[in-house]
Amino acid sequence: MNLYRKLQEYAKTGYYPMHMPGHKRNEEWFMDNPYTLDITEIDDFDNLHDAEEVLKEAMEETATLFQTKQSFFLVNGSTCGILAGISAMTNRGDKVAIARSSHQAVYHAIYQRQLRPVYLYPSMLQYGIAGQVTVDSVAQTLEENPDISLVVITSPTYEGIVSDIKKIAEVTHRYGAGLLVDEAHGAHLLFQGGKEKSALECGADIVIQSTHKTLPSFTQTALLHRNSELVSEKAIKHFLKIYETSSPSYLLMASLVRCMDFLRADGEEKFKLYGEYLDNVYEKLSNLKNLTLWNPENKDVSKLVIASNRKDITGKMLYEELRTKYLIQPEMASKDYVLCMTSVCDTKEGFHRFIEAILSIERDIEKGRFIDIDFNKRSLLEALSGQEFITKQDDTNVENLNQTFTEIEFFESELNKLQEPIRYYETYELDGCKEEVILLVKSEGRIVLDYVYLYPPGIPLLVPGEVIDRPMIEKLLLFKQSGLRVKGLLEKEGDFITVKAGEKHV
Repeated sequence: MNLYRKLQEYAKTGYYPMHMPGHKRNEEWFMDNPYTLDITEIDDFDNLHDAEEVLKEAMEETATLFQTKQSFFLVNGSTCGILAGISAMTNRGDKVAIARSSHQAVYHAIYQRQLRPVYLYPSMLQYGIAGQVTVDSVAQTLEENPDISLVVITSPTYEGIVSDIKKIAEVTHRYGAGLLVDEAHGAHLLFQGGKEKSALECGADIVIQSTHKTLPSFTQTALLHRNSELVSEKAIKHFLKIYETSSPSYLLMASLVRCMDFLRADGEEKFKLYGEYLDNVYEKLSNLKNLTLWNPENKDVSKLVIASNRKDITGKMLYEELRTKYLIQPEMASKDYVLCMTSVCDTKEGFHRFIEAILSIERDIEKGRFIDIDFNKRSLLEALSGQEFITKQDDTNVENLNQTFTEIEFFESELNKLQEPIRYYETYELDGCKEEVILLVKSEGRIVLDYVYLYPPGIPLLVPGEVIDRPMIEKLLLFKQSGLRVKGLLEKEGDFITVKAGEKHV
C-alpha cells in the first residue's frame, strides 16, 4: 500500500487525534483543492526571502498580532528557525548556555557554528519528567562563564512545563547575553489567557513557535519572532536564506495566513470555549486513583499527561489501550505516562470521548479487567546478561546486583535524574574520525559518535564527543526494556552503538 492510499484509509477509521498538528483534521479548516493553490513565486505573489508585497504585509500583521517587533514565516518548521536564530545571535566559536533538554536542532546549530556549549540541567519532576530550567541555575552558569553570549531555553517543554522566562531574561541581559526561547510547543500561550505566559511577553530576544503543533496550521509551519534590538533583521534574513528552502510552499504560507486570520477574528471566542473544555477535563478526572491527570505548578494545561500510579501498568500500555480500544491516538508514551496534546481545534465531542475513555480505563483497573498484563518482572540483570553484560571476568556479586537492579526505587531514581556525561570533544571536532560499532553493554568508557535519544521527543541523552558510563548503559537498557523507542542505537543481535575507534576513558 502506498502512502497516499494509506492516509486516505486512515482518515476513514474514526481515530480521534490527541496529537499534533493543531488543526486536528477538523473540517472547519479544510482548504480548497490544494492543487489549485499550489504555485511558485509568480507575479503578484511576492517572495518569502525578499518579501515586499503580500507576504511582507502578512508577516507585519502577524508581528502586530503577536505584539513583537518582527515576525518571519517559516515553512521548514521551528528547526530552521532555531538554526537561523542561534546563528544570528552568535559568532563562530562563541560559548553558549543551553538547556540539556533542548531539541536536536539546538545541537545542530552548535555543530554548524562550532559553538562551545555549557549545559543547563532542568529540575526533575515526578515520573521522570524534566522540569523548569531555574533562574538560579542560569545565574550561576553566567557568573561562572561571563563569556557566554547566548542562553537557549526550551519553554514550554514537550509535557508543558513553562520556565520563568521573565526572570531568566532579566538575569541573562544583566550579564550581557542574549536569550533565545524555543517555544515550539507554546504558539497558543499568548491567546490561551492562562497564568503561563508566552516568552514574547517576558523579554526573550528571539522566540520560535511551531504554529502547526498547537494552532490550526499545516505541519512544518512555524514563526520566528524578533523580539528585541539585540538581534538584527539583516542577520536573521541572512541565515534564513541558508537554512530555509528557496522554494517555500504557498500552501504552507496560506495555511499560516488562515491561522492568523482565525486568531484575529475568532481567537478570543474560541479560546474561551477551549478553556471551558479543558476545565471540564480536569474536573471530571480529578478523582482518579490508579491513574493521575498530572498537573503540577508551572504547567500548560493544554498538555494532558495521564500517568500510571501502578508499577504493573506502564505508559506504553495506556497508550495502546487508548489507541486500540478507544480509537484515540495519543501523541507519545513514556515509561510511566501517556501524553495527549490538545488544541483550540479540538471538539466538545472529542474531549468527551477522551474523558469517558480514561474513566473506563480507571474502572477496568479498579476491577482487575485492564488488558491482560503479563508484566515483565524479569530483572534488568537478566536482560543485561542476555547481551553478555556480565562476563566471566566480572567480579560483581551477581546476587546483590540482581537485587539492586530489580528494585523499583532504583528504576525511579535512574529515571528521575539527568546525568552529566564527561565531554572529551565538541561535536564538530569529530568530523572524519575513525569509528567502530560495538555492543552497548561493552561500551563503558568509549566516546559516542551518534546522538542517542528517546523519540519522541528527540532530546539527546548522549551527544557525540561524550563518554558512555555504566549508569547511562543501564538507563538506555531500561528504556528499551520498557518498550520505549531509543534512537541512535543499532539493533542487530543485541543493541550496538557507534563509538570513536581506539579510544577509551575509564
